[in-house]
Amino acid sequence: MSVLRSHGARCALVVLAAGTALAITAVTGSSADSAAVDGGAYGAEVSATALGLLKVTVGPTPEVTLPSTGSASAITQSLATVSATGLLSTGVLNVSTQGAPGGNVKSSAQVTDVNVPTVLAASAVTASCEAASDGTLSGSTNLADAKVGGVAVAADVAPNTVIQLAGLATVTLNEQIETGVGTADPKIVVNAVDITLLSGLSSIGSGRIIIGHAECSQEGESVSTPVGAIGGVLLTGVVGAVFTVRQLRRRGGIPA
Repeated sequence: MSVLRSHGARCALVVLAAGTALAITAVTGSSADSAAVDGGAYGAEVSATALGLLKVTVGPTPEVTLPSTGSASAITQSLATVSATGLLSTGVLNVSTQGAPGGNVKSSAQVTDVNVPTVLAASAVTASCEAASDGTLSGSTNLADAKVGGVAVAADVAPNTVIQLAGLATVTLNEQIETGVGTADPKIVVNAVDITLLSGLSSIGSGRIIIGHAECSQEGESVSTPVGAIGGVLLTGVVGAVFTVRQLRRRGGIPA
């Protein structure tokens, strides 16, 4: 009888352990892996009205976009210059993006000899970003020999530094915008220079000018078991174990 009881107890424990293990597997079966990537960059974009008269639209140009399947090698574009009469002139513009699912996404844009009359001048501006495979985001901007409203600014200016030029423009340097942090789809956008032109007596126009734009993103694919299903699996395991124990008790295999 003692052998039968011992065997019955072991059977009950096995059933209970199996049910619990199945439930735990269902609970921990949720995952978020990088299924696709997203990245891109462009040198400059202008959408403004010059002196309240002429609508000017340029770009975004040059522009690169990372396919969702990624690219192990850098996708690049270059342009000799961009000119928007009275609003913006530049030298060479270089943009790049690369990355693959499960790896890091990196994008950058560099624009040389930047001039926005009375607002901004710089020998070069560079925007860079990275979205790591673990969801970590980072961005940076470098402003070489830059002056805003004739006043020098640091090359490594702090993120989202805003300078107001009264009646002329609002200038945001090292603009960094993060979305989806802590989710399966983290994304960062970096604009080296984001200028909103203001209407006023000293204004050169109204509208927006972006110089040096980079974006990086990981697009995760979540695979999870619904809470209801988890409860069902757990309940099935427990009920099965309880039923087995009761049957064994009826047969004298396990004492009450």
